[in-house]
Amino acid sequence: MVYLYNLLLIPLYYALIAASFPDIKKRNKAFAIVVCLHATLFRALANPFNYVDTEGYADGFVALSNMSFEDAFLSINYYTHWGQGFLLFNWLIGRITQDYTLMFFLASFLAVIPVIWFYYKTSKSLLLPVLLYLTYPMMYYMGFGVLREHLAIPFVLLALYYIDNLKVSIPLAITAVLFHTSAIIFFPFYFWRNINFSSKNKVKIIIFIVLLVLLMRMSMGYVLSFMPKYEEIVGANEAQNNFIPVFIFGILSFFIATIDFSRKSKALVDIQYFIYYGLAVSLFSVGLPGLGRLTIYFLYVMPVAISMYVSYSKRPVGKFLLLISIFIIYVRQIYYFLQVKNMDYTFFWE
Repeated sequence: MVYLYNLLLIPLYYALIAASFPDIKKRNKAFAIVVCLHATLFRALANPFNYVDTEGYADGFVALSNMSFEDAFLSINYYTHWGQGFLLFNWLIGRITQDYTLMFFLASFLAVIPVIWFYYKTSKSLLLPVLLYLTYPMMYYMGFGVLREHLAIPFVLLALYYIDNLKVSIPLAITAVLFHTSAIIFFPFYFWRNINFSSKNKVKIIIFIVLLVLLMRMSMGYVLSFMPKYEEIVGANEAQNNFIPVFIFGILSFFIATIDFSRKSKALVDIQYFIYYGLAVSLFSVGLPGLGRLTIYFLYVMPVAISMYVSYSKRPVGKFLLLISIFIIYVRQIYYFLQVKNMDYTFFWE
């Protein structure tokens, strides 16, 4: 329960900082710095072997640290499918030490700091998105063990933030793919964002999303036939429902569609459209084993979208309904994780 108790410090930090900094911009900046230090060190100092997949990453790090650059990158080996970005990350650290502790430590900084920075740059008030990020199990908590995808996510968020500058955004998106192949789901958004989803025409949004999902379902088998690694997705008999992301993005899309964010800023419109795109991807992923991971990139943007609606909506009832809906989903997910996951926290030296 130490993991859950530490989260209670976040509102306390904010209260103390708010008392010291009445100006909202200075308050957000100070809060972002404090949260970065807390969240990064809390993850960096954790015993990594309390979480899934970490034993494999530790073994892989030791193996890669003993390889030459040619063996690690220019030849096929057991770890090639990890992605060249993650291999380089491991190999470079391996030039310093063969102790995997440093790899997990540095991974914590790379995974957390850009996320908090993204929330700081895109949120009017920082407390709500930070709390949503830290408490939803598929984000901060899962990043303790599922390293590669949660190291790809910060690059996707940065690519989204700088999307108006393609010379910056595209290299960031490519870097994300080099950490985890699933980040390729971001690239269609470069075209999606140019579609005009008017806040006055919700029917158009729904029809377009449904048509896109049908097209993706119909073409999936053909596309995956070129990717042998994912053949089991096409022929798997075991279904995975993945309904929770559909509920989250469906509810959120319904509420944010009522606001014309084009009058606020282009960055807010991009986040709004990214949530619509997330709804399409989550609908596409329902019942397909392994594809639930595609929705994680959109879950990381969900806290900002909720904060956007709360900050700019003039409908108190709408704010209440959105927050209570998200709260119910969060309680359900946290309860589920407490039942099936070991959320005990120990330091790496214990």
